[in-house]
Amino acid sequence: MTATNQTVFWLGDRYCGLLKIGSGGMGEVWAGKALGDRGFERIIAIKRLHIDRRTRESHHRAILDEAAVLQHLSASPNIVSIIDLREEDGQPALIMEYIDGPELRDVLSTLEFKNQRLPFPLVAYIVTEISKGLSSAHNCKHPNTGVPLNIVHRDISPSNIMLSSTGAVKITDFGIAKSEIQTTKTQLGEIKGKYQYMAPEQARGLEIDFRTDYFALGLVFYECLFGRPAYEASTDVEYIEKARIGHIAYPEDIPSALKRILDGLLAFHPAQRYTDLEKFRRDLGEVAIEKGGIATSDDLNQYLHELKIPQLKEAIERRLCLENTRAAPPREMVDVTGMGVVDLRWYKNRKWQIAILSAVAVTAIIAGTAYLARPPILRPSGATPAVNAQPAAPGNEQTGIISIETEPANAIVTLISGKRKFESPSPARFDNIPINEVAKVVARKDGYTDVSAQFTLTPEKPLIEHKFTFEKKPQVSVRFVSNPPSTVTVPGRLNSIESPSPVMTLPAGSYSVVFKNPLAISEAKATLDASAGGIFTCSANMQIDVTTGTPNGTSPSASCKKN
Repeated sequence: MTATNQTVFWLGDRYCGLLKIGSGGMGEVWAGKALGDRGFERIIAIKRLHIDRRTRESHHRAILDEAAVLQHLSASPNIVSIIDLREEDGQPALIMEYIDGPELRDVLSTLEFKNQRLPFPLVAYIVTEISKGLSSAHNCKHPNTGVPLNIVHRDISPSNIMLSSTGAVKITDFGIAKSEIQTTKTQLGEIKGKYQYMAPEQARGLEIDFRTDYFALGLVFYECLFGRPAYEASTDVEYIEKARIGHIAYPEDIPSALKRILDGLLAFHPAQRYTDLEKFRRDLGEVAIEKGGIATSDDLNQYLHELKIPQLKEAIERRLCLENTRAAPPREMVDVTGMGVVDLRWYKNRKWQIAILSAVAVTAIIAGTAYLARPPILRPSGATPAVNAQPAAPGNEQTGIISIETEPANAIVTLISGKRKFESPSPARFDNIPINEVAKVVARKDGYTDVSAQFTLTPEKPLIEHKFTFEKKPQVSVRFVSNPPSTVTVPGRLNSIESPSPVMTLPAGSYSVVFKNPLAISEAKATLDASAGGIFTCSANMQIDVTTGTPNGTSPSASCKKN
């Protein structure tokens, strides 16, 4: 671990950022110390905006919204807790607990490199702990009013699950969480989150709720079980198409009880997923009992050390280094905003190296103990999820079945019967459809022309089976350019990509295109009318004076033209 030539910063006179340990889309995370009276010190993590993101009001609101959510979740042991919110020179920063361990993503990557799988008892433990954190968020109410906050994380993925050196499992990064107390509202059709871990309704820009997090948990569960993601693609467009369809392919040898649990998380329709995660935990506990039980934090602790994950070693060394530093450098030696540079050797106590060697020796002794010898933390339950329920027809009227196949498969099939509307991926079976009532069926698949038909069931023919064959749409190649460089969003398709962009491929169709720049006085919007396919360029003039970085007083404009 290199600890020299780092940028050090203070937040007020209590918090000092010492080591930069990570960065993401809009923020960066530092390890540091909180200082109190009579020599009190605590290792902390500090999350603040990237220096090139600090002028964007939307990013300020996002980090403040995250603080507003986390302040209500500090009691959960499965969520990284917030300690304080500080503002220096108008720049917000979150003071959070420091986790001395890797992301779940690091564990899965190490196992993939070693061609190994995570043992099932540990898989059961990890997803159980994640589900507990989600339950805490979903069930959270305002302490004063008792009103549900309706928190939805909407970014559950292996990179947002932290595993501590003691085996604790914690959810982190509520930066794009949806809640009743957020100040930034997601527009209809706007997509937030990682495409690889999205539920179908999220990928399609529809209304989301707590069950959207259930689907993401199912995708993480799937990846931990089988050692590969449920969605595999090479581009964002391919990922989002797979997410919109929501088709999950299971290995042929998956036990039926385990498949029912996964189906309860990964059902295409939110209404067919689990109604609460407590039931999920009971069902998983029953399966785990048959497979040797659920592991504990001690088991995960031992397993992580035996796996020799580099990120775990770095995190522990970093903690030991910080624990054995002298007091942080005087405030006058560094700039409040973190622009001053101090050699960390100035304040590092050399004794931390001895502490590291001692910790490694203790770890070696612990590694000699028996693995997975503890009882499971859950008890069996006879409950199983109802994941294949179909909407029942009202009253006692006579009903039948309409079965739809498509070529190719995995299309979105919509059936409208009277005032009722059903939707399912193909092949689709719709039960309880009234006899002698016209049912309209529409099948849609990205990259193909929509197909539709009308059917009427009769007492003589209560079952209709039909197969649609799609015709492939022509492709659209489009490049986005702007002056100056900005971001561009195609709602439901592309989310905040940088412009100028490489050539992007989309199915033929008509799309809204939105260019954004924090320095412009407004967005620039255009329509990409590419129903017949072709090659296009969408360009925008954001009307910004690049020498002063200010708007020139003219409204931004954009247009899309065929090449």
